[in-house]
Amino acid sequence: MKKNDNLEQISLKEAQYICKQMLYDFHDYCVKNGLTYYLFYGTLIGAVREKDIIPWDHDIDVVMFREEYDRFLLNSSSFEKETGYQIVNYLTRKHVPVCFTRIANPLYKYQFNYTKDNKTDDHLYFDIFVLDKGPQKTEAFKKYYRKFSFYRGILANKYNYYQSSFIRKVIKPILRFCLVPFSAKFLCTRLIKKAIKYNNSDSDNCFMIDTYFRKRQVAKFGMKVSYFGKPILLPFGEKKMFVPSNYGAILKTIYNNYMTPPSLKERICPAKFYKNNIIEKK
Repeated sequence: MKKNDNLEQISLKEAQYICKQMLYDFHDYCVKNGLTYYLFYGTLIGAVREKDIIPWDHDIDVVMFREEYDRFLLNSSSFEKETGYQIVNYLTRKHVPVCFTRIANPLYKYQFNYTKDNKTDDHLYFDIFVLDKGPQKTEAFKKYYRKFSFYRGILANKYNYYQSSFIRKVIKPILRFCLVPFSAKFLCTRLIKKAIKYNNSDSDNCFMIDTYFRKRQVAKFGMKVSYFGKPILLPFGEKKMFVPSNYGAILKTIYNNYMTPPSLKERICPAKFYKNNIIEKK
């Protein structure tokens, strides 16, 4: 029997509705507590182009600067108590190899074909990514960013489920055995310690350390602190959500022609969604 065969499947539209309700709850909590966040990645495209979640998208992405993110985590227990959602990161779960936080709804689950052996949480979720500052000068910034490659490389080889080549399948067990002493908590702690060095500076360059699962690199994009600024509200489904003040510059930097949808064959969701019959304890 496959992992979720005994669970009731729900549609993508139902899953999207649930994820949006989670985002709305997060937005209300942030407003109530004076926290700043921004819609990001495909979620930001959805707000700008669709005024809603992208029809074939399966998750929600937001981003916070480190100071706001730390303030959120400091009182995360009150957020969990108010909403019933769970905070999932390397501090609250073993084998979570990312430095950002996932907000999970324990009442629902998802499953990707290429992550069926994933040890990380599989509840319906949205992600809170984190931005840190880097050196102001471009060359210094690139050199600084490369310093993260060692720990990111270990995490990628220990936990990367996105590579499916034959060679990687063969050597993955060997790599994981060799990397047993390097826990996700140890590696993420080292990465964050390196990342916060310039956060009190006046630099306008910012980056995201969680890029080892993605080809896109924020450092390469030349992301600017000034692009974010004071958040503005844009419609996102039934409510308005916070977006960067210069969202056009951000989307153009990451996606270039972001107002043009992908081809029909690319408009697919790679996940299935289920109601969770058993609520796991932390």
